[in-house]
Amino acid sequence: MPVLSMLKNKEQLIVIADNLIEFALLGAIFFLPIANAAIEVFVYLAFAFFIFKKALRWDFAFLKDISFLFLGVFLLFCALSLFNGGPLFSKCLKAFFAKWWKGFFLVMVAADCFQDKKRIKDALVVFLWSAGLVVVDVLAQRFLGFEFLRGKHLLRLSTHAIAVCGPFTHYNGLGSYLIVGIPLIASFALKKDKGWVHRGLFVLFGLLMILCLVLSLSRGAWVGFMAELVLILCLTGRVRTLAVFSSCFILLMSIIPVLRQRFLFMFQSGGDSERFAIWKGAWCMIKEHPFLGKGVGTFMSYFAQYTTGLGVAYAHNCYLQIWAECGIFALSGFLLFAGSMLYRGVKCFKRAQDYQLLGLMSALLGFCVHSFFDTQLYSLQLVTMFWIISGMILGYFSSPLTGEVRKG
Repeated sequence: MPVLSMLKNKEQLIVIADNLIEFALLGAIFFLPIANAAIEVFVYLAFAFFIFKKALRWDFAFLKDISFLFLGVFLLFCALSLFNGGPLFSKCLKAFFAKWWKGFFLVMVAADCFQDKKRIKDALVVFLWSAGLVVVDVLAQRFLGFEFLRGKHLLRLSTHAIAVCGPFTHYNGLGSYLIVGIPLIASFALKKDKGWVHRGLFVLFGLLMILCLVLSLSRGAWVGFMAELVLILCLTGRVRTLAVFSSCFILLMSIIPVLRQRFLFMFQSGGDSERFAIWKGAWCMIKEHPFLGKGVGTFMSYFAQYTTGLGVAYAHNCYLQIWAECGIFALSGFLLFAGSMLYRGVKCFKRAQDYQLLGLMSALLGFCVHSFFDTQLYSLQLVTMFWIISGMILGYFSSPLTGEVRKG
């Protein structure tokens, strides 16, 4: 009897720890656009509860997923880049653990937690409640002149172009958040088991988010939005709708001068971020150490040596920065990690027709496309969102209800 009592108590503790992990992750999701300190607190609480849970039950079967293999390759070569850190070794070591190792751990925790479709749905609902605050905040910032979540100001890009940023430091940060939120809203609006009133409210919510996306003037986010729109509409077979939405988007860009100017300058130098000059400097850095990079976390320390008059800057391209810092093998591992989730997600959606999965996949695609134009993976808010979304997708694959896991 004492043994049975101990086993029962152990199982109860595991359930409690599991629920606390979910609570902590939901807290991190809700506070993504609101408070960096709260994000850190909730993430580390999730880590602590996860360690406690695994100490009671040593179960890491979900790590057999092939996507974790690619993520492990990425992490390995990030670690090997430390050997090129030289005098910046301590900085490299700190960046490795604070960013990439922490990200790997967060994906692991999220994948272990979100193996239940109900939990994934609850997480998406929490995200949408937080996104609703962001929409109200952005509209208040643009039309009433104040931003109430973090006290940010409108960003004047030129005489006629004014961008909103909401609670984010930069309009590109807002754009990245919105293109994750829009397909998640679409996943609820597309479900046929909902009444027309509920679906109509989700459509209205989605349109307001699209309006905020347009007001952000974030060109990279616009491209990411178009990519996820194509994915959603192609997988749902609504090709005509794709043509209508694409036509409306192109028409909007054509008739509004500010939007047209921002869109046409997408790949031209001399823009607000001087991307071409920055990318050229990043490429010079890559050519010097193409295989293991200059060392994780060192891009900004070395950047001024490869450019003139640009000062200290991020690469404005996540993939170039990963390559410059950690080498081509690390970049390949990261791309295979994201690509494997998208590939398998498409196969799984075709079989299961699960719109939650479609929303998560589309959000991941939009984020990855936008990452070609900026450095979302180097923002605490956005990279936390990326890792949790990735963990949800891997958790979905690991769910015993999907039957997809462990086949790779």
